[in-house]
Amino acid sequence: MVMSVVTLVGICACRGGYVARTRNSYHEDRHVDSAEELTRHERNLRHEGDRRRAEHATYRLLSLLATGAYPHAHYGMSYAHAVEQVAPGSLRPEHRTELGLGWRELTAQWTSPIPVPSPSAPVSWRR
Repeated sequence: MVMSVVTLVGICACRGGYVARTRNSYHEDRHVDSAEELTRHERNLRHEGDRRRAEHATYRLLSLLATGAYPHAHYGMSYAHAVEQVAPGSLRPEHRTELGLGWRELTAQWTSPIPVPSPSAPVSWRR
């Protein structure tokens, strides 16, 4: 019984820890590491909660933006925006602030016309 609880706690910590690791990587200026780890977990997003998807998208946007991958960063922006449209309140205030700063940087850096994020959620992450 004790072994089952320890195993379950370990599984939950590993599964839930990737967003925290990528957030830390981003804030340590390890943007490529952050973007790569987020990309590895993207296929599992439909099984995550709204808040986790919104945070994932925010740090994906910021990490990709820092590496100059503007079209991909825009996808992260659209994704986070769509999560918030479908499930208002998914973005924590600090993530909303970082997302806004990322949007301003994206519009300042990307020279191509930037499509406005769609209010409808991409099918790929809907539950």
